[in-house]
Amino acid sequence: MKWMNSFRRGLLLTALLLCMLSVSLFAAPPKAAKTAKDAPKKTPTAPAAPVAKGRPEVTPPPISGIPAPDDLVGRADARKARVAELLEGKLVVKLMGLFEDKKYDEAKTVAMQLIRLSPKNGTHWYNLACIYSRLDKAPSAFKCLRRAVDLGYDGIRHMERDEDLRSLRDTKEFSEIVSMRDEIHRKRAERIEADLRKKYGEDYLIEVDHENKLVFATNIDRQTLDALKSQLTQRAQMMWKVMFRNRFERYVTVIIPKTKSSEDMGDIGGYYNPSTSVLVARQLGMVMRHEFTHALHFADIEGREGKGMHPIWVAEGLATLCEGSTFDAKGKLVPGNSERLHHLRPYLKRYKSGVLLKIMKLSHGDFMRSPGFHYSASRFMMAYLHHHGKLREWYDTFRTAYPDEDKTGQKTWEKVFGKPIETIEVEWRTWLILQHAPKMTIGANGPFMGLGTDQEVDGLKITRVVSESSAAKAGLRVGDVLVGLAGQTIYDQMDMTAVLLAHEVGDTIAIRFRRGKKYNDGKLTLMARPASYSDPRVPPHPAADKPYVGLATDSVGNKLTITRVVPKSSAAKAGLKVGDVLVRFGGKAVSTTAEVKAALAKHKVGETIAVSYRRGKETINAKMKLLAHPDAPKRKLKPDKPTATPKPPAAKPAMRPVNPPTKPKPPAEVKAEPVLEHV
Repeated sequence: MKWMNSFRRGLLLTALLLCMLSVSLFAAPPKAAKTAKDAPKKTPTAPAAPVAKGRPEVTPPPISGIPAPDDLVGRADARKARVAELLEGKLVVKLMGLFEDKKYDEAKTVAMQLIRLSPKNGTHWYNLACIYSRLDKAPSAFKCLRRAVDLGYDGIRHMERDEDLRSLRDTKEFSEIVSMRDEIHRKRAERIEADLRKKYGEDYLIEVDHENKLVFATNIDRQTLDALKSQLTQRAQMMWKVMFRNRFERYVTVIIPKTKSSEDMGDIGGYYNPSTSVLVARQLGMVMRHEFTHALHFADIEGREGKGMHPIWVAEGLATLCEGSTFDAKGKLVPGNSERLHHLRPYLKRYKSGVLLKIMKLSHGDFMRSPGFHYSASRFMMAYLHHHGKLREWYDTFRTAYPDEDKTGQKTWEKVFGKPIETIEVEWRTWLILQHAPKMTIGANGPFMGLGTDQEVDGLKITRVVSESSAAKAGLRVGDVLVGLAGQTIYDQMDMTAVLLAHEVGDTIAIRFRRGKKYNDGKLTLMARPASYSDPRVPPHPAADKPYVGLATDSVGNKLTITRVVPKSSAAKAGLKVGDVLVRFGGKAVSTTAEVKAALAKHKVGETIAVSYRRGKETINAKMKLLAHPDAPKRKLKPDKPTATPKPPAAKPAMRPVNPPTKPKPPAEVKAEPVLEHV
């Protein structure tokens, strides 16, 4: 009964959540219910699914169950509707308490009040059916249960194992309702489709994929929608093989709103609401993969026997791991490098120990107070499990042990690794040192197309084209949407940067772009990025007279471990490798990056210094010749002060002075518009 009480809390809290929404279900992510501590929570900075403690809600009302107050006649009616919602929320909280206290006669009165306030809310009718079942009034219970189904209630799995319906379970009427499972789900999908058409009109492509249980309402064209459907269904099939066991019971609604639409999403890129099985994503690619992983995960949770929701770090860890992952030819999950590593490393330097336990024990609210750190840590916790081939083992073990034997995941970590969590964290931190975040910028002389971009739903909208650049010669224009480079789909800036960094100046690559509704293909030869081309994301030229070693380090304990060695750099030529521990540098003992920088500042380009490092148990002494940074100018430049005009020799007074070198002008632009990002 303990888990069933948790189920009832989840059920009633969902009703509370729906009562407190001030717009239609498709207009905004759910807000936190301040009167119920276990209500789902959401913050504008979190691109995540709302998570409630206890049992997940799988009994949503029909999509049109709550009218949007702003659509009612006049502001007076809107105010009345808001007052009714507040009253409804208070009644839901009261009903929850009465259920827990088993005061079913009083609960019946409150449930009927809720139905009078919101007669089309299928959840309220379902709760009343449970009350009648507890009161041994089977005819009334079945009448309410059928009414709930007619209004769109489709939580058949919950119905089958709900202890409040135990008295009905062995009856013919109950079996008939359960046997209509597919029909109930299909009717609800059709209801959702009709409501979406009413809300969005002809501007959106709206259709139902009954085979894969997906409903789409998208502001993209047919070609992009077909590609998206294929990607999502393939990803679902792969995830069901490598991670999750239970498939979608209910239809998942996927909404892709216009870039600037009425969807009240704040600054978040997307969200998934498990209470209504609604996924909203502002862009394809990483955001869509993140939220779709939430949908797959919550479907797996729904199929388990009353276990309740997993901790927030598990949900977000899986989503952030999969957002940048692909699958190889054998169907294995392949996590890519993640820029979230940039967010994680500063916190690891601040917190020297106890990070794993801290993350595992966070409540949903505390997790969202520092999303940059907590999302990143959760992602690399899952990545560490995957690296050791233990992700599926950990997940299967945890889903069995949760919540009675392991509420946080700590015991499962210790079980699959056979070590205490403190030892695991030390090894996790050491592993993190060797991980690389993807490069986010392209410096001078790197591959360059000559355009600026802004984020669009299906790609990158071109906001700037440099005249006589590769992009201009390829026929790209301001307003085009770049969707493909070198045969790869481009959804965001990271996709484009990764493709460019995989090529060199002079390479000719295929491009694909959308101009209005028409797709165009072409080719583009990458040019060298001009040093004078300004980009706030690219650091200035390194000084030509300052030595450059070409390595990155991180300290764990008293060890200064090398995490990166630049090819052909001073460090590479001295024989240093990733994983070596730097001991002495320039004759000085070093244990921090700051000490290396201080020692380096005392030397000049061209000097040879002594270095010592450990590789395994061996200590190696080497000589390192300090070189200049490869991007440094060959001679010292003073672009703001042109060099002085040389004076003519005295013997030839008639000679005209040599014209002073002028500062190179940046390439002209086709259209001067605000630039958000450059390539």
